[in-house]
Amino acid sequence: MVLACFCFALSSCVDSKVAASLSDHEQQQIKDIAVAKKSVYSSEYKELRWKEALTMLYKGNSQYESSRRTVQDTAKLRKEIWHEFLPNVYSFANITTAFDQLVRFRFQRDDLDVGLRASLNIPSPFQLYSQSYLYALREIQAENNHELLRRRLYLDLWRAFSSYHDLQKKVDDIMKPIPESLPLKEQIRLKVNQENRLSTLDDSRERLRLRINSLLNTPNANWALVGDIPQSSYARRIDQLELDQGYGTLALKMQTVQIEFAQVALKSNKRVRLPNISWNVFAPTLYDSTAENNADFRIENFRLFTGVNKTIQLEDVFNQEAVQNAEYRYGVTRERMMLNIESEASKLESSKRKYKKLLVEKEFTRKNIESLKKSHSSKYGNSIILKIKEIEGLQQKLNSLDNQEELIDLEFWIWDEQYWSKN
Repeated sequence: MVLACFCFALSSCVDSKVAASLSDHEQQQIKDIAVAKKSVYSSEYKELRWKEALTMLYKGNSQYESSRRTVQDTAKLRKEIWHEFLPNVYSFANITTAFDQLVRFRFQRDDLDVGLRASLNIPSPFQLYSQSYLYALREIQAENNHELLRRRLYLDLWRAFSSYHDLQKKVDDIMKPIPESLPLKEQIRLKVNQENRLSTLDDSRERLRLRINSLLNTPNANWALVGDIPQSSYARRIDQLELDQGYGTLALKMQTVQIEFAQVALKSNKRVRLPNISWNVFAPTLYDSTAENNADFRIENFRLFTGVNKTIQLEDVFNQEAVQNAEYRYGVTRERMMLNIESEASKLESSKRKYKKLLVEKEFTRKNIESLKKSHSSKYGNSIILKIKEIEGLQQKLNSLDNQEELIDLEFWIWDEQYWSKN
């Protein structure tokens, strides 16, 4: 009866505690929603420049922080592998007495036995080397992944700045002053048109605000991205981009690590065929409350235990199937990496040809615009209107070519070791 009452009281207590905790979280979320609503489509903003934003990105971005911790953890595992040589120290305490004495809490000194012992485990040199090698490989893999993420986030922030600047240019273009010399009716029409065009940009601005906050991990913020941003045009050194001359080195390193992992797996499966050797050294008891002499470290008091063991699977005594599978995976990995290299080489040459074609087309379009601006046309009639429309069309084409060039620049940028070695 008492136990049933206790269980009921405990269950009620847990339920009330869970309900109270959830209620607190819910109230906090309601407050967060109120704050978030104020920032949505808000016209209040704070200016943010490139260097400050980049610092915030590397300090606050959750992906970057998680990747950095992975690098630290793998490096820590590699260092801690040598801790296996440290002795294992353990203590014990035993109480030996009659049950009636235990109930009355009556103990004699002889009833209590307290001790402290230690043993030294000597790991197999083959196993220790294999683990150390694997941890070193994982550390390199984590560092490569971290570097690639750093570059991607850097370019994501660059795109955010570029998008913000483009959006601001559109706003400035829309908000050009309306000439007061125009009839009132025309002024009103142009003003309404301005408001309509601005409203179409509101959604784009809000999506960009959310993207920036996600990058910088600044919820409810409203940043105005101002100032200059890094530029990296490859117009002058397009022919210097070669896979064997500093371009795509990081990708090559990442592929090399994948090949090595496959090779390590193959060697590991072959090593399973060999027996495992283990050593243990038991030292004298450091302390025992029942012993007269403690910590007697004479050589004859040390004991060495060694053993050899080998697990045998009767259906595959020599682990042949696992070795064959590992050999197959290793071969497939090598072939896949070769195909990737071929694909990247082809993609690079294709992008370079497209880039050069864009540069020629841009120069031709620019000269056409300059030629039209210098050409003479009738001051009256449709000729000047046609000329303006033709210039506007060519300018739109030039802007499109600029955007295409920028996309290819970003494609080159992420694998340009010359740039990232300095930034």
